[in-house]
Amino acid sequence: MNSPALRRRRSETLAAAAVLLALVLLAFFPVVTGRRSFFHLDLYYEHLPVWEATQKALLAGTSPFWLDGEYCGHPPLFHQEAPLFYPLTAPLLLTGAPVHRLSDAFSLFHYWLAGIAVFLLVRELTGSAPAGLFGGAAWMLSSRMVQTALWSNAVAVSALVPLVLYGVARIGRGARRSGVLWTAIAGGLALAAARPHVLLAAAPIVAGVGVALVATAPDRRRAVRDVLLAAVLALALGAPSVAPTAALLPDTSRGQGSLGVGGDPRVLSRGRSVDMVFLPTERPGRWPEAAAYPGLVPALFFLAAVVLVATRAGGASRAILAGCLAGGALGLAFAFGSRGPYRLVSGWPLLRSFRVPERFLFSWSLGIALAAGIALGVALARVRRPAVLASVALAGLAVDLVPHALASAPTADPAVYAVVPDVVAPLSEKLGRDASGFPKRFFSLAMPLDVTRLSDAERVRVLRKADSLKGAAGMRFGLEAVGGAGPSLARTEELVLWPNRRSFALGAAGAVVLSSLGADGRANELAPPRIETVEPLPRAFVVPASVVVAPEKAVAAALSPGIDPRRTVVLEEGEPRSPSPRWSDADASAKLLFRTPTRLVIEARSPDTAYLVLLDSWEAGWRATVDGAAAEVLRADGAFRAVRVGAGTHRVEFAYAPRGLREGLGLGAAGVLGLLLAARRLRDASPAAV
Repeated sequence: MNSPALRRRRSETLAAAAVLLALVLLAFFPVVTGRRSFFHLDLYYEHLPVWEATQKALLAGTSPFWLDGEYCGHPPLFHQEAPLFYPLTAPLLLTGAPVHRLSDAFSLFHYWLAGIAVFLLVRELTGSAPAGLFGGAAWMLSSRMVQTALWSNAVAVSALVPLVLYGVARIGRGARRSGVLWTAIAGGLALAAARPHVLLAAAPIVAGVGVALVATAPDRRRAVRDVLLAAVLALALGAPSVAPTAALLPDTSRGQGSLGVGGDPRVLSRGRSVDMVFLPTERPGRWPEAAAYPGLVPALFFLAAVVLVATRAGGASRAILAGCLAGGALGLAFAFGSRGPYRLVSGWPLLRSFRVPERFLFSWSLGIALAAGIALGVALARVRRPAVLASVALAGLAVDLVPHALASAPTADPAVYAVVPDVVAPLSEKLGRDASGFPKRFFSLAMPLDVTRLSDAERVRVLRKADSLKGAAGMRFGLEAVGGAGPSLARTEELVLWPNRRSFALGAAGAVVLSSLGADGRANELAPPRIETVEPLPRAFVVPASVVVAPEKAVAAALSPGIDPRRTVVLEEGEPRSPSPRWSDADASAKLLFRTPTRLVIEARSPDTAYLVLLDSWEAGWRATVDGAAAEVLRADGAFRAVRVGAGTHRVEFAYAPRGLREGLGLGAAGVLGLLLAARRLRDASPAAV
């Protein structure tokens, strides 16, 4: 059907898309032109190194499902800074372009998509394209969205959440087929983008608006069934990302629960960050999670929405406005963490790993943008000159938020991403390879270097002179680290939590990077770091004996000075083994033959039955063969791997396949099939809209 109404809505959508694109180009003009790039410590030390490592793997035609460069080896399908199953990620990385520019393009596209999403939602709820455009611009340029640039995939999820609500709105209006498809696809993509803290932060606004949309549906039972169907399809579509993450979660530091809001200072507090919720006071060096300034004009229309709900003057929009206000208010209250009602739910299963309650400001900010757009829609239906009011509102919003975005977006001169720190060359020279042929790791214990407060010129100078390769930054230069950035496997974190000579040795670290000391004896993070060489264990070696301890005691036993790791491996199952009388250290060796991130081959030589120990992180997805026969991969020395070998020379091969990936891909295929069936069989109770 191609009715005049449908053609008009298509024209409105295209016009809104063009205006929103123009606003993105204006608000982020320095990033669009390449004069600046989005920059923050999380991008520099955590996300973009993972993007670069993933890009190298993809371009080399190897599996990207294991990172050698951090945490003694790490499965990236848990933290997913580079979300491999999100449709844009791999195609962008395969271009081979610099990852900071690819990240910029990824974020810019999703800023525009965020505006489109809220435009569609508000227009669906009000019937007013100008109100939709206002709401879309208000969300797209809000401080919460602008500051989200410090995580590329968080920008993506922030754009997709309103599309989920748009689908629910379509379902509530009787457009079953389009509603289920929009909800399922947007929800599946949000899961594939793999930024769960954004989804948790959006829960209050999604619940508030979603309940209102279903409650006002003419056929509530059918609306509930369709929403549940869409949710199931979304879970299936997102399963390639969700299933491996869920399989890994119990073995990670986040699976053990967070510090808890009582022990985490990152909550809203008076005098420290509350002003950024209401005022445009964010600046370099301030904690960006608290930024939620909505813009003066959106704030005024948000207050109008409060009045409409309080006076029952909102008409048919009153219930939806109430949902926006309730979800936004709950998000604001939760952002105060243990000082507010969040303490009542912080122990719930998913929320135990939610470390920064300020992230609930997502719900507050989206609630303001939606309520402001709907309130404008109500006003436009009642005034004599709606075009004038709409023009004034949109112009006022642009005059306020475009300059604010230009001034406050977390950006830097792209030259920061081209800096090679001075520490790289001497560190690489000191490391080299160990006796088994593996590269030696390093451990950066220097003070964190925060350059967010510095000017562009100072950033480049300080990063070159003083950067100590904290986090995952060493991966950018082909170096491998004992530590890393972001959540880790819990055993690895436990092993390196209290660094000492034994943990350095077990981490196969040949050097430690430390802060230089000033004249007062205190660490000076702005001075060139110093490198201290340490004596590592080789990454692979053969030992004749084993002890067996309970899993909870394994790390302590491995760090115990009473156990020589070159002679005895700490295991958590089986029977202990004493050295054979025929044992000779001279006749035992391990040599690396072949290596990619997810496959390596080692030649192990032993005078008797023994253990090949590999000081790479243990994870249950690793499999091993000895001379082609399957062999059990034992958890060794608390966090690493070992395989039993017999007397003689053996070819030992390790290969990695992420747990849950096969099941996730199968569920994803089922989700696609379900979408096709839904598109074929569901019938709209009202004409579909574009």
